[in-house]
Amino acid sequence: MAYAAALAIKEKKADRAILICGSGICMCISANKIPGIMAAACYEPIEAHLARSSLNTNVLCLSGRWFVQGIADKIIHEWLNTPFTCSKRQVRILKKI
Repeated sequence: MAYAAALAIKEKKADRAILICGSGICMCISANKIPGIMAAACYEPIEAHLARSSLNTNVLCLSGRWFVQGIADKIIHEWLNTPFTCSKRQVRILKKI
């Protein structure tokens, strides 16, 4: 599923994707193997905010096991509604990645 979602983004059939597995880590690793994909496993809303604002991630990976009800909604909301700030420093960091 991670490959299919990442490929859809790479082929411009989707802008972003949200992937869920037990820990979120396996989906994240799998998605990041596709060139042009920036996936982040997030467990708190602040991580989702930073993943979007600082790294311009296009894939959010969530744990299906460890979320208390309502936290996933907050993480998704934060990730979907945070713009990339695109500072010179962040652009330099992304080029290194």
